[in-house]
Amino acid sequence: MENFMEISDARTIPVSEYLESVTDPLRRATIASVFEQARSALELMRVRFSVDVPVPEIFVLTTDQIKAQANPLGLIVVSQGMIKHCFDTAIPSSKVKAGNEDYLDGLPDLFPQIGLTWVLAHEYAHLFRAHHQVQIELGSHDHVLRAFEHDADLCAAAAVYRAVQQWLPGIQDIDIRCYVTYALFWIIRTFPNTNDGAGVHPSFSERFFQILLKLTTMQAMPGDVLDLDVKLPATANRGDSLLNVAIACETAYLAKAPGTKNDFFMQWHEYFKSYGHIAIINEWIMVSPFVEKHSHTTADMQRHASVVPMTMSDIARLEKAERKRHRRAQARSRTQ
Repeated sequence: MENFMEISDARTIPVSEYLESVTDPLRRATIASVFEQARSALELMRVRFSVDVPVPEIFVLTTDQIKAQANPLGLIVVSQGMIKHCFDTAIPSSKVKAGNEDYLDGLPDLFPQIGLTWVLAHEYAHLFRAHHQVQIELGSHDHVLRAFEHDADLCAAAAVYRAVQQWLPGIQDIDIRCYVTYALFWIIRTFPNTNDGAGVHPSFSERFFQILLKLTTMQAMPGDVLDLDVKLPATANRGDSLLNVAIACETAYLAKAPGTKNDFFMQWHEYFKSYGHIAIINEWIMVSPFVEKHSHTTADMQRHASVVPMTMSDIARLEKAERKRHRRAQARSRTQ
């Protein structure tokens, strides 16, 4: 239940005013830098998506609730609780979870930078993909709103990946993908209510699987082959690497929260078993032509129906690998 006293006391203030309230000078400077980098990532996102919608003004809501929202009038509001979440989430060492790049652990601001950028990019996607206008035309049906969240999740994941490429030009591509996977896992996994889905937001198992698939199939460079079917060995190996990161992260999460009922491995299995992976893609296929119509960005999946079976075959491959790993994990736990 929401704290209505907190809601009535909360104010929407400029980022500059919020920064003035941060008493620790070092933390204030760090947060200011992260906001600046996030804004540069949104500018890069605007250019890459070829949109006319400018990067909006960003405001802070003075509540400890973890939330963010895009206002149809053209601004983004992120709560101070969300900022704290991005900065203060307790995470394990990335050296264990995301490859052997010691350099990444030497960048303490990279994790909150990725987290806040993803949050802001998600909200910016709602704006420049004209989700509000599409909602007016199609109505506020669950499948429409779920498709919006799916679209914003993947646009934001792509934006973060491209931003980190720009921030860390000397790092190998697979290490960038692994670290982005690692950071987004912990940011999203620890959202309140994310595991069972919050409103029209997908469950963690659904949204993280789709993000994982996006990070697997994105081209490293514009001229690279787009391998949505994961036919190339390089793409398959990349997918396996990211899947290993996800498994390691979930194992660490379960160790931190023993007895949790929201086991990603089991929920992922149920997600496939109930054909949830097909449902969300079909919902997006239905809504995407209207997103393209109103946003004037490339979105219409009905022109590219061939991507659907390719995605399904990729999902089947990942499901088989996940079941095999889960059986091994169960066998190891029984012998311990």
